[in-house]
Amino acid sequence: MPITISSNTNYFVNQRTDRADRFRPLHIRNQSVNNWFGTDTTAYVPVTTSDQNGTSVVNGCSDLKYNPVGLGCAYGPESTIGLGTSRVGAERAPSYHNLDAALSKAFTITGEKQLAFRADFFNVLNTTNLAPPSNNISATNFGQITSTVSTERQIQLALKLTF
Repeated sequence: MPITISSNTNYFVNQRTDRADRFRPLHIRNQSVNNWFGTDTTAYVPVTTSDQNGTSVVNGCSDLKYNPVGLGCAYGPESTIGLGTSRVGAERAPSYHNLDAALSKAFTITGEKQLAFRADFFNVLNTTNLAPPSNNISATNFGQITSTVSTERQIQLALKLTF
C-alpha cells in the first residue's frame, strides 16, 4: 500500500499539499512495528537533543533550519518558502492478506423438501494486517504502527429449510 510522507503546514499558499521535503532515498534497515521506516540514519524521527557543540540535533540530523539538506536524513519538514518535494505514494505501508472461504451442502429430505447448510469463514488463517504507519514527519510517533485493519477470524453458520 503506497503512503505519502506528510508534514505540518509551513507553506500556506496551498493547504492541500502538506508533503515533507525529500532530500535523498530512504534506506530501510531493522524494520519493525515501532520503526516501520527503519533505524537507518536516513530515517527521520523527531527526537531533539544537543550534540557536543550545543547544536540542536534531531535523531542524528542537524536542525533543518541551519542545515537544509538534513545531514543524511531522507525527509524533513516542509519549508516555509515552497511546497514539499516528496512524491505522492513514495513509501510503502504493510501489505494486506486475507482469505475467506465458504462451504455448503444441500440435503434432500423427501420430495421437494430440502435442508441446506452453509458455513462462511472470514479471515480463515486469522492473519493480522497492520494499519499504515504514522506518516507525518513532525509527529512524535512518526513511522510507528499503532493499530490493525483486519478483524479476527469469524465463522457464520446458516441452515435453510425449503418446502
